[in-house]
Amino acid sequence: LATAPFTPVFTEAKCLRAEEIGLDLSSDAQVYLLPQIAGQVGADITADLLAADMAGQDGTVLLVDIGTNGEMMLSAKGALWTCSAAAGPALEGGNLSCGMRAAEGAIDKVWTEDGQLLLHVIGDSEPRGLCGSGIIDAVSCMLDLGILAENGLILDKAGSVEGEIGVFDFKLSEDVTITQKDIREVQLAKGAIRAGTSVLLEAAGVKASELVALIVTGSFGSKIDITSAVKIGLLPDIPKGRIRSLPGGAIMGASMALLSEEKRRLAEETVKNVKHIELAGNDAFSERFISSLNF
Repeated sequence: LATAPFTPVFTEAKCLRAEEIGLDLSSDAQVYLLPQIAGQVGADITADLLAADMAGQDGTVLLVDIGTNGEMMLSAKGALWTCSAAAGPALEGGNLSCGMRAAEGAIDKVWTEDGQLLLHVIGDSEPRGLCGSGIIDAVSCMLDLGILAENGLILDKAGSVEGEIGVFDFKLSEDVTITQKDIREVQLAKGAIRAGTSVLLEAAGVKASELVALIVTGSFGSKIDITSAVKIGLLPDIPKGRIRSLPGGAIMGASMALLSEEKRRLAEETVKNVKHIELAGNDAFSERFISSLNF
C-alpha cells in the first residue's frame, strides 16, 4: 500500500470474529469492515458516502474529507467519482514551526476587526501554537491585510520579522510565529486538495459552479471556517450557502453500517460502481497542482 501502484491487500467488506484480529472482547463479538474502493481510498470514504447519502444525491455534489490524506468523492450525472491526494499534515497543525493539535493553548480562530488581528485560544489561555483551523484563518487574514502576497511570499509589513536570509516571518502573538516555510507547507497541502477536486470535476465533465452542494468532513475538515478555506483556495469559490460541514462523517457512517444490514448492503453495492482516478503520475493532476499553489 505504501508504494506504487498502491494496491491494497483486499478491498471487499469483511465480517470477522473480534478474537481473530486480537481484540479482547467477548468470543461472540463480531467486527465488520466496510469495503474499500482502492489504494489510499479506504473504508473511511465509504463510511462518508453513507453519512452524506452520496448514492442518493440529486444534482452535482462534492464530498471532501480533509486530513493528512485528502479523499474526495463526486456525485455527477448519475455516477460517483473518487480520488485521493496526499496533503501532508500541515492542515492538521503538523510540519509547522508552531503547529500543534487542537488542545489547550492552540490558536484555533483568527479574524480581523478594524484592520487588527484577533485570536481565539482554546482554553482561553496564553497561545502556545497553531492548530489546523487556526493556520487556515491566519493565512486568510494575512491575505486580507496585505501581509501575504498571492504567490505566498510574506511581505515586509507591520508584524513581519526577519527570518531566514531574504525572507520574512510573521508574529501572530508573542510566542507564535508563522514562518515562510509554514506558508509553503500550507500551499502544498491546499494545492493537493484543490487539484484533486479539479481533476474529479473535469473527469465528470462538470464545473465547480454547477455544484449544488459541497460537503466538508474529516476530523479537521469539519472544523475549518468555510470563508477562510475558500479565500485561500482550499475549496472551490461557490456560494457559501452551498457549502456545509459534516462533523465526524466516517464515524457516523460506521455507526450506520453497524446498526443496519441494509446500509451495509448499500455500501457494498455502491462502491462497486465508483470510478476511481489514480492521481499518482496523472498529468492533469500535476498541472492542476502547480496552478493551485497560489492563493
